[in-house]
Amino acid sequence: MKIVPVLFILLFFILLSLYRNEIGTIRLFLRLAVLTLLLLFYFQVEINLPWVKKEERATAILIDVSRSMEQRRWKGTIRSIQRDYPDRVIPFAAGIGPGSSRERTNLGGALDRLRLQPKPLILISDGYYNEGPDPIEVSRGYPYPIYPVHLPEESIVDFEVVAIEGPDYPKLGDTAVFFIRCQGKGSTDLMIYLDRRPIRSRKLILTGGIREETLRLRMEKEGIRILEVRLDRSEDEIDTLDNQLRFRFEVVRVKTPLLFLSNLTPDVGIMRRVIEPMEWLEVGFRIRVDGGKELTYGKISDRPEIIILDDIDPDPETKRLVAQASSIIFLLGERSWLPQPVRRRRVENREVVPVFDPEFIRFDLTPPPFTNLIEIGGIDLVPLVKSEDGRVILGYHDLPSQRMIFLLAHPIWSFYRRLVGIGGGPLADQLIRKLIQLASPGMRKKRVKIRPIKKGIRIGDQLTITAGLYAPDLRLSTGARVFFRIEHDTLGEEYIGTEVAPGLYQTTLWPRMAGEYQIIAEADGLYDTVRIMVGGGDPESPHSSANNILLEQIARNTGGRMIGFDEIDSLLESVVEVRGERAWLRFRDPWLILLIIGLLASVWWLRKREGLP
Repeated sequence: MKIVPVLFILLFFILLSLYRNEIGTIRLFLRLAVLTLLLLFYFQVEINLPWVKKEERATAILIDVSRSMEQRRWKGTIRSIQRDYPDRVIPFAAGIGPGSSRERTNLGGALDRLRLQPKPLILISDGYYNEGPDPIEVSRGYPYPIYPVHLPEESIVDFEVVAIEGPDYPKLGDTAVFFIRCQGKGSTDLMIYLDRRPIRSRKLILTGGIREETLRLRMEKEGIRILEVRLDRSEDEIDTLDNQLRFRFEVVRVKTPLLFLSNLTPDVGIMRRVIEPMEWLEVGFRIRVDGGKELTYGKISDRPEIIILDDIDPDPETKRLVAQASSIIFLLGERSWLPQPVRRRRVENREVVPVFDPEFIRFDLTPPPFTNLIEIGGIDLVPLVKSEDGRVILGYHDLPSQRMIFLLAHPIWSFYRRLVGIGGGPLADQLIRKLIQLASPGMRKKRVKIRPIKKGIRIGDQLTITAGLYAPDLRLSTGARVFFRIEHDTLGEEYIGTEVAPGLYQTTLWPRMAGEYQIIAEADGLYDTVRIMVGGGDPESPHSSANNILLEQIARNTGGRMIGFDEIDSLLESVVEVRGERAWLRFRDPWLILLIIGLLASVWWLRKREGLP
């Protein structure tokens, strides 16, 4: 500030010399002025001009009044802030509130609007936003500091949907019964949705134990259906991730008819115990007894789609049924009938150890050896189970309109009994069920299937999505391109999966918004869809909510910091930004160079006027 009077004195003497026509004195003053300006420019001096009017912007409170804040038990806080600071509050929400005179928008939209009249902000929000611009990107150009308030998690009563039990393949027109088990303590709303449409809602009083509710639904629509159960205080917002559960089932028009043909052997008991619980099948058993008699169990279809031949030489009627069936499973014996052009080679009597393909049957068990293995020729089998030396034990062969499956372990009851005898009962049952699934007409094409995604995903957590591309033999198919599409409200992103293992394709993302995500995996025109919920996170977790990620990033982008509720009063009083467009005289601008050139030109002109060189 001391240089200001010096400049005025210099200007006074220049004007006085001009009045007295003292050209030499004027040249001296001009040279001093040029030297002074060069020094000011070299050191880039800034001079505050106190008479320039300054602009003051008081701090405002940008407060989230959306439904998510109310659901997180902050309704009382919102009202008290609005009551205590009515002139400082700027409300915003995810939509336009009915009856409100002020337009409310999401966090990114609110910051974008405030750019027109910016001011320092105290931000009270849980960080959730559903649409509009990204608040992190918008905050990068905001000219004033933003101070987000850290919202500590309050204790929330946990309600949990423990399980949903029901039929996997109910029949069209039947009434299916579903059992819903819930637990928790307190009052909550039980809401049931079918294919995302509400079908039932009622109040529940939970006492801490498990409570079972019964739901009866008439199956009026064919296809895959999703039953969703939620426990919450609102239909629109979900507080936790355990208070909801989905159950996927498929309504079938008719059950697939299966016919089991056998001699009177232990195989019948095995098959009845394992096959009959498969709800999507309509199972019939026909057993040949000595003397040409037959015994039947279950429902015998006039035209079965799946036929199991167990070491039997069929009569002409059975051969007619076999010719019309979609799939035939041959449990071969020493004298089993084989269709043309299949031919029997030999029976291997030495011990053979089966090796299961882990993608066909997953079980941590070393199967025992057996002593008989029938070999066939005439067709090429796609192997599913081999021996240690590479011979086929289980395989299939596809014709244009029929699938033939061959289990060459003779006899099957001995093979099954050995598996069960060493604790492999689940493995033995799974093997038979896999055979029948493989024979199902629906297994004739490729499928893409998203593997189960862990529960408890929150904002900032790493979400890994894995999908398998399955060939018609239930095994994984390699070398394909699988695309993942992630959808959340107006957000839509697509990723290309990386093959992390043969037939398994994976992508990774980090959700930045809470709510429901739809994940779609697509390959070769096939797709699978799942829905997951992403929660807001725990403030104590390093990967937690927007309070630790999104809000802290906004504070860093604008020069602010995270604060507590107890700091609001002091910030409202002390944080007053003072700004003016021309409050400083800066000696580093281009106009200074032009001024120096002008002064030097004046000195040269005065010298020429006196006739000096």
